[in-house]
Amino acid sequence: MTNKLLLTTLTLLTILLSACDSSPDKSALAPELEGTLISSAAPIAIINSQQEIKYLYFTPIDCESCWKILEQMNKHREEFPAGSIGGIIMSEDIFAVYEATRAHFINLLPIYADHDENIAYDYDVEIEKAPLWVTIDESGKISNRSPTIPDAVKSVLK
Repeated sequence: MTNKLLLTTLTLLTILLSACDSSPDKSALAPELEGTLISSAAPIAIINSQQEIKYLYFTPIDCESCWKILEQMNKHREEFPAGSIGGIIMSEDIFAVYEATRAHFINLLPIYADHDENIAYDYDVEIEKAPLWVTIDESGKISNRSPTIPDAVKSVLK
């Protein structure tokens, strides 16, 4: 009787744990960006990403070389379809993200403050592994995660 009870308990525990797993689904459409939009740019709508590739650049706030890339992205934003490229700044201090965005003269590139790391979680990005580029393909799914600039972006920023 004890073995049967133990087996039943372990089976129920396994079922409950698998039901509670809330890790991002890699096969699903990329989630909407639900952070605080810092810049005056139009927000990036992931739901409309089908037929259009989108590039998200996740970076911690204290990465100065990352801000240089964001400055270049801001200068060349018109060479990308509207709302197809943007930055996600991982920092607990929304005001600091706002100040850094202004200090780097970034005003028309969508910049999100991920103060609670919800966007990073949704996109399976760890701050320790940032900066990181996330590419969303034409089907609206995450197709690539890489620390290097995607070739399509690099060719425009030259």
